[in-house]
Amino acid sequence: MLDTREDETEMLSLMRRFIALCRRKPVIPAEGAMFHEILKEIRQMSDTFNNELAQLQADVAAQSTVIASATTAFQGLAAQIAAAETAARNAGATDVQVAGVASVRQALEANTAALAAAVPANTSAAAATPTPATGLTAPVANTGTAPTGVPPAGSI
Repeated sequence: MLDTREDETEMLSLMRRFIALCRRKPVIPAEGAMFHEILKEIRQMSDTFNNELAQLQADVAAQSTVIASATTAFQGLAAQIAAAETAARNAGATDVQVAGVASVRQALEANTAALAAAVPANTSAAAATPTPATGLTAPVANTGTAPTGVPPAGSI
């Protein structure tokens, strides 16, 4: 996993060096090489961040699937308990006799509702729109090409 503070500090340092190089009018070959090295490091850091973000998105999607499956299973179990409770009452069981089963069913329903509410409550409203193929919003990795207006390596 990325060490955010260390990576942010390193990125800031690289950006300051980059800006300092861009402000100088006469560019000497050593500075041009340093400039391209800085760009390479920035791209590598960006790619690492994008890969970590994609992995995190996949992990969250997998957890959401597991939570949804668990919620469905618990709802089915609560329905089976309710059906057993009704069958017991229809067979002549008293309220006292089914009180324990009713208590378990009510607790299961409350816990299931809490679990089902936790996912939407902890999901960002500003989340990106998922891609249709994967359900994830995957970041785009750098292509390794120089940005517009930046001379190619060795041309300085």
